[in-house]
Amino acid sequence: MNLQTISKRDVLIGLGAALGLGLVILALVFVLGRSGAAPIATSLPPSATLVVTEAVVPVIEETVTPTPMLSPEVAPTTVRLESEPTLEPAKILTYTVQPDDTLWELSTRFEVSVEALSMASNIIGETIWPGQVLTIPLAGVIVSTPTSPPVSTVTDTPLSTPSTVEVWVPSAIEGDLAAEYPETMAMERFTLHFAPGTYPAQNAAATAAMVTRGLGYIEQTFAQPLVGSFDVYVAGSIFAAPNQALRGFSVSASRRYFFLHDGTGSPADQQYIATHELTHLYAWNVFGRPVSAMLSEGAAVSTGMSAVAGEGHLPLRVFCAAYDLAGVLPRVSANLSFQGHIRDLENYYAAGCFVQYLLDVYGPEKFAQLYPTGDYSGVYGKSLPALESDWKASLAEHHAEVTFEPETLVEAVDAVTTAYEQLFGNFRGTPEEMRAYRVLDGARIALIEGDLPGVDTALAKFHSELSS
Repeated sequence: MNLQTISKRDVLIGLGAALGLGLVILALVFVLGRSGAAPIATSLPPSATLVVTEAVVPVIEETVTPTPMLSPEVAPTTVRLESEPTLEPAKILTYTVQPDDTLWELSTRFEVSVEALSMASNIIGETIWPGQVLTIPLAGVIVSTPTSPPVSTVTDTPLSTPSTVEVWVPSAIEGDLAAEYPETMAMERFTLHFAPGTYPAQNAAATAAMVTRGLGYIEQTFAQPLVGSFDVYVAGSIFAAPNQALRGFSVSASRRYFFLHDGTGSPADQQYIATHELTHLYAWNVFGRPVSAMLSEGAAVSTGMSAVAGEGHLPLRVFCAAYDLAGVLPRVSANLSFQGHIRDLENYYAAGCFVQYLLDVYGPEKFAQLYPTGDYSGVYGKSLPALESDWKASLAEHHAEVTFEPETLVEAVDAVTTAYEQLFGNFRGTPEEMRAYRVLDGARIALIEGDLPGVDTALAKFHSELSS
């Protein structure tokens, strides 16, 4: 039919048919959308909180050119088409982990995969701990991934796919701390400080819970309260030079301390370092200024390790018994070096074993008297060398608990120390170095958990990463 001969009646009929067809299509879209919407559980666990936010319907612009056969003279026009309407507001469920929860059990309970739950909650590995707040991606709802540590997008060529790599942004332990750690969380007895976009910022509540648990354990151990408040600076990345090898630092006289919490380590390791550094602050402000680094570090190691006993760490007594069997147990009566766990692990653990012996045999009240005075004879009626001899004799009771070759542990400690010296010797925080750092952290965790074959495996991968 020629376009010029179309009657007014024909036009009206055509328009009516088109309108009817459009209404049918819209009805089908609505019905199908309603039937495909995932049901939301109406009964939530007591620790779960449902947060509802209004969904935004995106608008898509699409250019449509009319068919030349119908109207060759008409220029292309821009038509605004709305995507299929969202039938429900977006929903995000938050859940606080309870003591007996596991990641697999929670994924089953909320009908999501372990992978989806891990991604939504930024979980590294499959370990969760009580007090941790998880984000539950409900079925049919896309939950944005939490902000990762600082990254940079690098493109090798215009045609390559951009790859996301981790870039080191050093954490400070001095200077303008308010600028370095601008975000805060005020708790009853302390204030948490952290930088935005970091691992601590994503897990602020769980981080505060670690500090609270550590403080409770310390006060229970020494049977004295810490009066007043304090500040905790949680570093989301490796500390600035020359402190890259440190995982914590205490400025006890100023009632503040720092600890590294960048997603590395196991939950037990993270709890250990949070408790270790807090012990320094506690002891200084409750007992007085320590008379020696050995007593200060020994108290921090002993309390920190006791706080995570049974959670995977190789027990202090077994570590020290192995070193004793190997004939290389550090002498606590000597002038030991304490330059960080990465460099001097055996010295820290020996001091921790010795202080634990004093606490077990003589009690916390006497140790509180010894801490600021160093008066071993006045407090215990024995000199330091005599007490050291008694302690070493007590280690013989634990020799049978060493189920591996003692020299293998000594070699593993030395190998991990050497690897960190290699990594941090000229550390610039390149993407390659950051990948190697996280692999090496796996060797560190395997070491403190007593997984000696795992140490070798992780170190081999570390050297491969560093040389690639």
